[in-house]
Amino acid sequence: MHGLCPPDGSVGWAWFANRAQDATAVVQAVKDVGTRIYEHVVIGVGACLRYCANLSFQGGEWSLQGGGAGVVDRGPYVGWASLPAKDRGNLCTFVSGGYLAGASISQCGYLESERQNPNDWEVDIFPCGPSFAAGMMVSAPLNPILKKIFSG
Repeated sequence: MHGLCPPDGSVGWAWFANRAQDATAVVQAVKDVGTRIYEHVVIGVGACLRYCANLSFQGGEWSLQGGGAGVVDRGPYVGWASLPAKDRGNLCTFVSGGYLAGASISQCGYLESERQNPNDWEVDIFPCGPSFAAGMMVSAPLNPILKKIFSG
C-alpha cells in the first residue's frame, strides 16, 4: 500500500479528493503541452526551381507561400514556429540549404509595414539533394478558401 495510502494508513475522502486534484493537474499539464505542440509545429511540402513555393499546416491553419529564389529539392518538411499561426506575419525572409538533410530558418513580419518581427521565426528540417535558396516569401491563408469550397 506504500504510495497509494496516507502514511498513517487511513483512507478518507480528503485523501481521495487530493489524489483527484493531483490527477486533474497532470491531465491539464498534458493538455497544455499538447496544445502548445499543435500550435507551434509546422508541417508542409515545398520546392524551389528558381522560384520557391510551400504549402504548410500549423495549428489548424493552411497557408500557401511563394517567393524567394534558389534550387531546393525540399519535399516534405517539419518545423517549429515561435508563434501560433494566427499571430504570425505574412512576409518572411528565409535562408535554406543542405545536402541529404537540409534546414531552413525564417523570420517573419508584415507585408503592409515591411518590418520583421524578431519574435516571429521558424526553423524547418527536410530531406534533400544539393540545395540552396534564400529571399522573401509572401504567405496567403487558405482556410477561408477551403471553407468556401467544402461548405457546400
